Amino acid sequence: MPCYDINVKFVGGKVYVDINPFRGVGNKLAPDDEVTWKFDSKIELQVLFPKYRELPDGFLEPCSSLGPFKTISSEPGKIVGIVRDLSGDKTVRFIYNLLYKGEALVWVNPVPNEAILAGGIDIPMTPEEQPTTS
Repeated sequence: MPCYDINVKFVGGKVYVDINPFRGVGNKLAPDDEVTWKFDSKIELQVLFPKYRELPDGFLEPCSSLGPFKTISSEPGKIVGIVRDLSGDKTVRFIYNLLYKGEALVWVNPVPNEAILAGGIDIPMTPEEQPTTS
């Protein structure tokens, strides 16, 4: 079960996430892979997925709050998600917000070219023709 880390920092009280750690040849998320958001602070955050869309040009649609995960756990300093089975031949972008005490945080570097200023995870991987996600 491969593990992928997303490094989260805070810049002027806003979220900054290192550029997509999954991008690259052969780096595809698969069922049971682990994705971990790691924070530079020992606060407890939550992750919520309000929307998804098929890439490259699908429309945003509502989705389960778990997004591409079958489970998500949170503790001070990290959030861990286990990828669910998302069989199919389409690439899907799941848009997510990070929350502190139930409030969505403001992003310094949201996913480019999206209607929602938030982060994103592409399943199974970010297409080369798409901008890098956060």
